[in-house]
This record gives sequence, structure tokens and C-alpha cells, in this order.
Amino acid sequence: MTDLVLCGAMTNDEDHIGKCIKSIDKHKFNKKYILFDGPVAGKSNRELNNYSHYKKVIMKYYPDFEIVEYTDNINYKSMVEIFVRKNYNQLAENLLIIQDDIVLDNFDLEIVLQQKETGTGKKSNTILKKQQNLLIFIMIV
Repeated sequence: MTDLVLCGAMTNDEDHIGKCIKSIDKHKFNKKYILFDGPVAGKSNRELNNYSHYKKVIMKYYPDFEIVEYTDNINYKSMVEIFVRKNYNQLAENLLIIQDDIVLDNFDLEIVLQQKETGTGKKSNTILKKQQNLLIFIMIV
């Protein structure tokens, strides 16, 4: 089975997470998480309040996701590392980790998992995919 870990942060486009989730909603996940990075230093009270409201809206619209909020702005890589280390024993064998501003159209998780099982994928079970001028790095561990 596979867990989904979606990483979010302060954004000017509040549709990011919705677009991301919609692009992968055909896939079945054991558990689904949204990690919210802490706010960027130096933001105004209005921006901080907007971010807080944004997270509450996401929690309301996506109740099937477990929400994890970080108070410090630690960025994507550190956020994932801290989350995985803390929850390692509870996580599924496979993780799909994705940033909130990525849309995975035409992505088939089952093919990736089959390649992992049969050994027909790359040895690291890593896929690099260029889509809309974005390089997407997906690692099934």
C-alpha cells in the first residue's frame, strides 16, 4: 500500500492544493497527509491570518487527510525529513511525496508500484517526469 504526503506552504494561489489533489484522486492511498510549512518570516499580520484561514479551509474540504502543521518555516526537504523520521513506523511501505503546486496528469501509480515489485523500473524506483516545464521527482521507498 502507499501513503500520500502532500507538502504545502504559504501561497498566493490557494487553488494549488485542490488542483494537486484532483490530479491524483483516482489513486488509492492507505493514508493521506498534508504537511503545512510554518509561515515565512517577516510576513504581515494580514498575511499570517490569511495563511491560517487557508489551512482551516483545506482542513474543512479535505477531512480524509491528516493535517500536520509546522510552526517554523523549514521548507520542503526538512519538512519531509522530520515527518518521515517521526512517523516512520506508522507509514506505509511506499510513499508518494508531492509539493502542493504540482499536478500529476497522466501519472499511473500502479505502473510505478508494479515496476518496483517486478524490478523492471530503475534500481532506485525513482521516476523523473517533465511536465509543463516542471521536473517532478517521485520516489517510491
